[in-house]
Amino acid sequence: MKKSDLLNLAVKVTQRNAYRKLLFFLLYGLIWGALILGRSSPYRHLYVWVVAIVGWAILIFLMAFINRRTKADCHEFGALCPKCGAPLFSALWGIRNVVQRGFCRHCHCRLYDDTVV
Repeated sequence: MKKSDLLNLAVKVTQRNAYRKLLFFLLYGLIWGALILGRSSPYRHLYVWVVAIVGWAILIFLMAFINRRTKADCHEFGALCPKCGAPLFSALWGIRNVVQRGFCRHCHCRLYDDTVV
């Protein structure tokens, strides 16, 4: 695999991942909006705790969803390690780390040869 091929795969996965990360910003805005609307409530302390707990649960679910879909995109685009077959990119690990270092994060196999001919 060439470094340019790996960069092309990273761009494809990153574009799809960016749309999913917009869900985080949308949810963050909705949570703050819900907290602001609860100011006039006589049960404000209870309201804040419920919004915080539900917000954290949804954020954790979204993080897991984004990570699973990123790995599914790796399988779809063929961004797999040639040695161990593991997905090269993960939402948690970071796409730039793999491209810059050039190693599989699972088996530490060299993904491309960066020597100049």
